[in-house]
Amino acid sequence: DYAIQSAFSVGLFMLGVVVLIVMLVWLFSGVYKVENGENAIELYLGKINPYNGKNVRAENLYWSLPFPFTEVIKVQTKKEHSVRVDVFPQGPGDMQETANDPLVKGQRNYYITKDMNLLHLGWDITYRIKELDKFITTLYEEGDINRGSGVDKPWENNSRNLLTQISRSVMLEECTSQMAMDILTSKNVFNTIVREKIQNLLDKMDTGIELTSLH
Repeated sequence: DYAIQSAFSVGLFMLGVVVLIVMLVWLFSGVYKVENGENAIELYLGKINPYNGKNVRAENLYWSLPFPFTEVIKVQTKKEHSVRVDVFPQGPGDMQETANDPLVKGQRNYYITKDMNLLHLGWDITYRIKELDKFITTLYEEGDINRGSGVDKPWENNSRNLLTQISRSVMLEECTSQMAMDILTSKNVFNTIVREKIQNLLDKMDTGIELTSLH
């Protein structure tokens, strides 16, 4: 009986040690580092968890209550992304339709101006994530694969799609309000107007996106 009791006590002690080690490893897994050029936010039970009164964490070492309570999303906010914007982007199904059209010459990226001229125009837009908390709140999808830590990041596609749709709308509106010659002779001014209008819409939607260039 004494031997069994001693073995039982030792077994409980070893089990307690194992549980303690597992708990320490689990708690330590909550340590993460935000690298230079990155920002991070914590989602505690699905809601943004502030740190020292701020939603966004800059370069530093942090600890959070580990998964499944807290989810950390880190994004390179200094990295610039690019998107090509045309009003009528040509897809595989449009090839046959436009191939024999002498007006558009196999393209659909044309704009109708105020004086009813057609301009074949396209823009290259670069942007970055300026306010990560707003960006994630607006464009993050609950249930994303890899939960923000892997290669599959649907909110990046969401941001490009949103920016493309907004840009097309603004560019169409601005083209129809100006003469073709005015656009061609002062395209820098035209681009500045378009860029400001796009940025205003992005700000009103709290996307956290900042345009860095439009040309």
